[in-house]
Amino acid sequence: MRGHRSFPDIPFRGGERPSSQRGAALVIALLVLVVLSILGMAFITISKTESDISYNDRDSARALYIAEAGLERFKRDLRYDCSYPGITNTSITDRYLASPASAAQGTTEDTTGSYVSGSAPVKRYYDLGSAFALVSSEPPTPSFWNSVSPVAAYQQTSLNGGNYTLKLARNGWDDVYVLSTGMVGNRVARTIEAKYEVKSLSVWDNAIFGGQGATGMVVNGNVTVAGSVHILGSGLSSTDIAIDLSGGAKILNQYSGISSTLDGKLVQNAAYISGLPGKLRTEFRVKRGLTSIGSGASGVGESSGYVKGVYTNDGFTGSHASNVFSDNGMNMKYDLPADLSIPFPPINAGDPPLSTALDITASLPSSGGKYKLDSTTPSFSLGPDANGNSIQWNQGTGTLTISGVVKVNGSLDLAKKNNAVNYSGKGTLYVTGSIYVHDNVLPATALSFPTTNCLGLIAGGDIELATGGGESNILTAGAFYAANKVKINKQTQHAGSIVCNFFDLGSQVPSIYQVPLLARNLPPGMPGGERYYFVKTVYWREVTS
Repeated sequence: MRGHRSFPDIPFRGGERPSSQRGAALVIALLVLVVLSILGMAFITISKTESDISYNDRDSARALYIAEAGLERFKRDLRYDCSYPGITNTSITDRYLASPASAAQGTTEDTTGSYVSGSAPVKRYYDLGSAFALVSSEPPTPSFWNSVSPVAAYQQTSLNGGNYTLKLARNGWDDVYVLSTGMVGNRVARTIEAKYEVKSLSVWDNAIFGGQGATGMVVNGNVTVAGSVHILGSGLSSTDIAIDLSGGAKILNQYSGISSTLDGKLVQNAAYISGLPGKLRTEFRVKRGLTSIGSGASGVGESSGYVKGVYTNDGFTGSHASNVFSDNGMNMKYDLPADLSIPFPPINAGDPPLSTALDITASLPSSGGKYKLDSTTPSFSLGPDANGNSIQWNQGTGTLTISGVVKVNGSLDLAKKNNAVNYSGKGTLYVTGSIYVHDNVLPATALSFPTTNCLGLIAGGDIELATGGGESNILTAGAFYAANKVKINKQTQHAGSIVCNFFDLGSQVPSIYQVPLLARNLPPGMPGGERYYFVKTVYWREVTS
C-alpha cells in the first residue's frame, strides 16, 4: 500500500487578508487626498495672489495713464491760454485757461489753440492769476506740494474707472509746474510731476530775426545784442557763416550799457529786466549756417550771465568757438517742431494790409531822390481816413503823432542830424524804398514804449541808422522791418526788435535791446505779427507720495 503525501495549506484567494494588512489602502488614499488638498489650496492661494498682483498692476498702470491724461488736459488748456491776449497783456499768468469753443465741439480752434479775434473766450477751468503758488526751488519739494491745494476744476475728474487731481504752481516767469495724481479706487495712486515752458515764437519775440543768406552772411559786426536771436539762414549751406561775432560782439541775457535816455522811455527798463528771475531768457537759434566767434571778447552769453538756450543745427566755428555760455550747453539742435516752422514774413503779411495805408507822399518835401520827414518838413495833418489811419507832424517841436499805417512811395530820410523825432501813438510808416535814420527817433513820453507809444518802420528796401557823415550815438525805439537789409553804424542803440534778411552791424559796437512786451504790442500792419506757441515739456518724472 502506497504511503500518504501531505501538502501545505494554501489560503483561498477570495478569503480574508491577514489582520495586519487590513485598511492600508484607505490610509494611503486619505494621504493622497490630503496632499492633493494641500496642493490645491496652495494653487488657489497662488492663483489668488497672482490675480491680486495682476489687478494691482492693471490698476497701477491705469492710475499712471490717468495721471498722464490729467497732464495732457492741462497742457492742452495751457496752449489755449497762450492764444488769449488776456487783460494786462504782460504774461501768460494773467490769462485764462480758455478756449473759444468747448472741447466737445472739436472745432478748428480747439486743434490749433487759436482764438477768435475780437472776442474773448468763455472763462473756463482756472484763472492763472495770483492763485498760482510760487515755487521757491526746482524741482519743488514734497513739503511744498503738501502746502498746495488741488485746483477745483481738475479735482477728482473721472476717467476710465478712476480719477485725477492736479496741483499747479509757477516760477517767477511763465514756467508752470504740475503735480498730477491718478487714482483707481481708494487704494492705487500714481503721481507725476512735470514742468512746462510756454514758448512764444513770433519773429518779434527776438531782438534780431534774420532770414535768408546769399553770398555773404546773415549777420556780421561788432554788436551787443541783449535778447534772443533767431536766424533762418535760408540759402546757406552747413559750412557757410550765418553769424560772424567779431571784436567785442556779444549775445547777452540782460541789458548792459543802455543809455539812460533810451532806458527812460521803456516800460520794461533795465531795472525791471534785472529783477526778472530769468532776466531776458535769451535764446539763440540758427537753423542753417555756422556761428563764427572770432575773438576772446566775443561770445554767446557770459560766464557771469548764461543765456537760457542755444539751438543750432550746424554749430560754432572760429578761434573762440567755445565762448558759449548757455543753460543747455552748445550742442542742442534747432528745436522748433516741424508744424511750427516759421518763415521769413513777406512785406505784405501784416494786419491790416498795407494796401489800406494812408498815402502821405504828397505832403513831404524831397531832395536827392528821397522824401524827408525831419526838421525841414513843414507841419501837416492828414486823416483819419476811412480805415482810421492818421498822421500829424509838428515841425516846431519835432513831434510825430501817428495812428494806423501811412505810406511813402519812394525812400525816406527820417530825422536830421541834431534834430530828433519824438513820436506819440501806435502807428507804422510804410516806405516802398529805403529808410535812412539820421538822429534819435524816440517815444515822446517816458515809460511808454511799447504799450502806449510804439512806432513801426517797414521798408521795401533797406533801413540804415547813422550811416550819414558825422552821425553817431543815435537812439531809436520801435519795431523795424526791412525786406532786404538793416545797416547800423557807430554807437547806435536800438530798443525793440529788428526783422530783415541781412544785418550789417558795423564795427563800432551798436547795441540792440529786446523789449519783451513788443511782440504783444506791435503797431498795425507789421509783417509777421502772428504769434506761434508751443508748450515744451522741460521734465517729466514720477514721484512717490
